[in-house]
Amino acid sequence: CHKAELLGRARRRPVFRYDRSDAADRPATYDVYHGDAHVATLKRKGTGGPSTYEIHVMWDRGEEDLLAPTLRDARSLAEATYTASWREGAQTARGPVLEI
Repeated sequence: CHKAELLGRARRRPVFRYDRSDAADRPATYDVYHGDAHVATLKRKGTGGPSTYEIHVMWDRGEEDLLAPTLRDARSLAEATYTASWREGAQTARGPVLEI
């Protein structure tokens, strides 16, 4: 059964939802969800001028911190990192998916 689920995941990709949380004294932060599971956090580093985004991806085996130069790159990297571990079966969370 587990093997069949992994094969099914190879033909799908998770659908993500983003929630932005802003506070006057903190940089912009985006929480990334797959279904109801909180899977990553994107946080802007630096103020004014060039900035980078810190990406904190959570999974069952631990956590991973990454950096990206833009919000678009941060979103892509967080999605790709989570999707790779999800397809390997490292993620137990269930959420919406799209056929590819």
